Amino acid sequence: MRLVLEAVPSRRARDIDWIASRSGQSEFVVERMLQPLLANGLIESSPDGYRLTDLGRQPVRRRAALTPVAGVANRGRVTSGNAASSEADTDPAWEAALEAFETHLRAERGRSPATVRAVPG
Repeated sequence: MRLVLEAVPSRRARDIDWIASRSGQSEFVVERMLQPLLANGLIESSPDGYRLTDLGRQPVRRRAALTPVAGVANRGRVTSGNAASSEADTDPAWEAALEAFETHLRAERGRSPATVRAVPG
């Protein structure tokens, strides 16, 4: 999913063929990966194709900083930040995209639970 997200342009909307060639994935895979990215607000659709939203343009480190409570396990991942943070401080779109990626790893890539916990964190 990361390869597809990185291939989506930030300014000019492009079609699935263009994104597939940039990501090195098949059109079928790109089409399947665009749906969760679209549903979670990381990309937007237009008549010309797809492009990143403001949330999708944020660096991964910036989005990762929006995860909850420091030093506390979050679905198996240890997070950093202020210990006074709460669940309300997290970005729901980012959490939903992360959940979709974890589902992809488990269901479509057949990765172990340990790998699923380790990759996003």
